Amino acid sequence: MAGVGEAASILTLAIFAFDISKKLYEAVSSFESRRTDILEVQNSLTSLASVLDLVRQQIQDSGDERKYEPLRQPMQCCKSTCEDMQNMLDACTQHTNDVHASVRDWLKMQFHGKSFADMKQRLASYKSTLSIAFASINIQDHRATQESLTEMKGLIKGTKEDLNDQVEKVEEAIHDAAESLQDRLRADSAQLKGALQTLAQAQQVASTTRPQIVVKQNRAGKDSRAIFGTDVLQSPFDLRVSGNVAEERATMAAGVHSSESLQALLRASGKPEVVLVMQTLQGQLRRPDTDMPQDGTSRSELITAKEQHARTI
Repeated sequence: MAGVGEAASILTLAIFAFDISKKLYEAVSSFESRRTDILEVQNSLTSLASVLDLVRQQIQDSGDERKYEPLRQPMQCCKSTCEDMQNMLDACTQHTNDVHASVRDWLKMQFHGKSFADMKQRLASYKSTLSIAFASINIQDHRATQESLTEMKGLIKGTKEDLNDQVEKVEEAIHDAAESLQDRLRADSAQLKGALQTLAQAQQVASTTRPQIVVKQNRAGKDSRAIFGTDVLQSPFDLRVSGNVAEERATMAAGVHSSESLQALLRASGKPEVVLVMQTLQGQLRRPDTDMPQDGTSRSELITAKEQHARTI
């Protein structure tokens, strides 16, 4: 497995990267150090191993490795960073059994022009890039909520800023570095820029994906009105309605409704059992797996639902 590289299958790379991150985590944990820097690395490695394990399982279950090719670059970055950190650690421990001295030396060590702090930051940024790329693949297969899209965009923005700072730092270091280190630093810069390209692809997915709400298996009782949708012409979400039942003389409506249509439906009802699930649905984008509240109102609070219950899943 030591020769795993760019030509390896995406599944093989995921397995190898997981094994390396786990091995490094176990080595770092053996120090039993409570130093902040060590704990932060442990947390990053724990998170990275969890993501890589999910990636491995999902690739195996899907049987379609090509779909996960966007993960290759960030996984390769995570793998190489873990390898470098392991090499640094080995260099600090091979001549001594003094744990405290080994940790102290590791934190102070320079490796291929990078410090421990550089490595730690690189690991966190690459792990975040991998998580974002993985989420961008999954968000296209599952119903996205407004909350998940907003969270993804925030993670992209923060990780992009971190990577840009690191690119700038490496580019400055290249000019001052010894000739023997310049090629290595250029390779680091290329990896960082590759991670930024991965983020750009994820940003495109986040920007073009519309959140969805599914309203199904509701029942409009006799002589009642049930209205699902929005009174905003350019709705920020997609509404899917299925399996709903309207009883005798009941009316169900779903979609974008004009003010005139709403007023007509309300006047025609003559009863209080009208469910007007309008702008409330937009709040439901943040809680996609819970039932709608029994009291739902439109933006203009035209009416309060008394008996009907809208279920969203």
